[in-house]
Amino acid sequence: MLALCVCKSYEKYVVKKKTENDNVVEFVSATGESVENPENEGTEENNICVETSEEGFAGGDEELSELEILLQEKDKYYDMMLRKQAEFENYRKRVFREKEEAVILSRIGLLQDILPIVDACEKGLENLRDEEQSELLESYTEGYELLLKQLKSLLEKNNVSVVSGVGSIFDPNIHEAVLREVSKDHEDGKILEEYRRGYKMNNLLLRAAQVKVAVHPD
Repeated sequence: MLALCVCKSYEKYVVKKKTENDNVVEFVSATGESVENPENEGTEENNICVETSEEGFAGGDEELSELEILLQEKDKYYDMMLRKQAEFENYRKRVFREKEEAVILSRIGLLQDILPIVDACEKGLENLRDEEQSELLESYTEGYELLLKQLKSLLEKNNVSVVSGVGSIFDPNIHEAVLREVSKDHEDGKILEEYRRGYKMNNLLLRAAQVKVAVHPD
């Protein structure tokens, strides 16, 4: 066992060594000279004594354990930070996606309200062209044409297109069969007439086309 006594004044220190065989205590000064009685070298309050053994300093295992605990806590909080960062990124993407969906839904509602107006303009323009043209009817026709042109331009800006109609094959995803006509002269499922035009925005159906479909006899 080795004990080290250090004076607080840092002017000198005393090393106390005890042998295992004869239990003799020897006091050695900082200069290496033997000291018979170190009690007068300083009071108990001015000296600090720390005992050590050959296995290491006292408290070493405890300090190592505390370091391991700190490293575990670091890994724990780092993992927590990564999880929170991932959750925030998912939240940001979800909010952005919901915002886009809300914008699309609002546009769909507006465009669906415009479609009947387009139908009315097309019907009115068709009737005007069937009538004998006069100076007054020509001005009405020009007004309908201008209004219809502006409405179709608005639809084009929003990527609205017309779904397939007469001559195409019936598709339940975009067509609504209001009449069926039994016929051997036409391909089964072929659209013969269109009663209301259908529209879609990109891949979203705004309104199904109302059509008459040819059906082969049983």
